[in-house]
Parts: sequence; structure tokens; C-alpha cells
Amino acid sequence: MSNLKAYVHFSPLWYGVLMLFSALLFITSMGGGIFGLDSGHFYHKVSLLVFDSLCHQQEGRSLSIGGVPMAVCSRCFSIYGSFFVGLALFPLLLVLPIPYKKKLAINMIIVALALIVVDFFGNLAGFWMNSHQSRIILGALLGFSLAWLLAGEFKQQSNKFKHGTS
Repeated sequence: MSNLKAYVHFSPLWYGVLMLFSALLFITSMGGGIFGLDSGHFYHKVSLLVFDSLCHQQEGRSLSIGGVPMAVCSRCFSIYGSFFVGLALFPLLLVLPIPYKKKLAINMIIVALALIVVDFFGNLAGFWMNSHQSRIILGALLGFSLAWLLAGEFKQQSNKFKHGTS
């Protein structure tokens, strides 16, 4: 029962808003194919427009559902998906005795970004050809790292209030 005290200072409304927003991003990133719609459908065109300034949206670098390319590339899809899953797992971080260090979380984000840059420029220079798998793995590393940073910060705030410090 004492583990539930961790939730006292974490607003379920705020968590719900974050989950809803990340779920909408994740679902929208899949484009119309997730609903069995073709690439000419209004929903698919809107999903492409939503991510137009966030992703290059090259069809050859995008996964497809039912023959319809997603609204984002495989790396962006992986970032949105792993961020959503990371947030969904967030309550476990509050209850389980998992150590959290902000510096480590930030370093993980920096490493993930550095690996993405190396993968991008290695492909651009012709040293190797990155694949859906490499883009998905590196995107997932970034998405989980961002979710871990956010979840850890909430855990620290919750622990400060729980132990009577501010």
C-alpha cells in the first residue's frame, strides 16, 4: 500500500494528457493504412500534412500498412512508438526500485542522437546502407531515452514530495 503514495503528487490528469498526446502522435504517424484507408483518403493526406515539417516522409524509408506508406519514416515511427510505450511503462518506474540518474538519461539521449547522426552520414557517404531495422532500433533508443528522462523527472518530483522536501 505504501507504494501507492508515489502517485499522490503525480497528477493523473497530466499523465493522461501526455499519454493521449503520444498515442495520437503514434497512431497518426501510421497514416491511413492502419484503418484500411488508401493513400488518397482525406485522413491519410491530413496525417502526411501533420508530419510534413517533422519528417522527410520518403516512401522508400517508410514502412507501410496494407500497401499504404506510413505518414513518417521508419525512424520517426519508432521514436513515436517507443516514446508512447515508454510512457505507458512509466507507472512501473514509480513503483519499482529502479535507480534514476538524470545525467545518465541525458547521456543516453546524446548517445542515441549521435548514433542516428553517424548512421545518417555513414549512409550519405556511402560507407553503408542503413535499413529499416537500423532506423527502427536507433529511433527506439531515442524514444525510450526521452520517455525515461521524463518518467525519471516525475519520479524525482514525486519522491521529493513523498519525503517532505521541496
